[in-house]
Amino acid sequence: LNLDQEYPGLHIPGYNFYRKDRNRVWGGLGCFYRDSIQINVLNTPNFNDETESFCLSVKVKFISPILLSCIYRNPNKFPSAVFYIDLNNYLNSVNSHLSKHREYYTLGDLNIDLLKTNALSDNILLAFKEYNCSQFIQEPTHHTKHSSSLIDHIYANTADYITQSGI
Repeated sequence: LNLDQEYPGLHIPGYNFYRKDRNRVWGGLGCFYRDSIQINVLNTPNFNDETESFCLSVKVKFISPILLSCIYRNPNKFPSAVFYIDLNNYLNSVNSHLSKHREYYTLGDLNIDLLKTNALSDNILLAFKEYNCSQFIQEPTHHTKHSSSLIDHIYANTADYITQSGI
C-alpha cells in the first residue's frame, strides 16, 4: 500500500476494507470485512521497530464482539528484546479489552519460524501463552524451492471454539 492512495483492486462488492498505512512510502496492514459487520478500531500501543499492528472489535449479530488483531513483523529486522517488550505491551493492551469480548484472535505474519525450536520461536509462543493464547497453525505457510517454514501464525484464546485450522 502507498500512503493515502486508492487501489481499485481492493474494492470487493459486499465488503469493506480497513487499512492502516505505514507512515512512509509502501507498506501497511489491511483487513476485508463484510458490509453487515460493524468494526471499531481499538487504541493499542505501537511497536518501536519495523512491526505494524492493529486491533479491531468486530460485532457480528447475535454473538459477543470478537477481538481481531493483526501483526506484521519485517523479516529483515531481527527481533530484539525491544520487539518482545513491545509485543508484551501490545498484548497487555489487547487483554485489557477482553472484559467486553469473549473471543480473541491474532493473525500474524510474524516471520518467526515455528518449525524451528530456538529462542525466537520459544519466546513468541511464550509471549502469547502468558495471555492464554494458543497457536493453531502447525504446518508450513511459506515454501521456497529448498525449504519450508511456518512464519504466519494464528493465535486464539478460545481453543474450544475452533473446530478446524490449517493451510
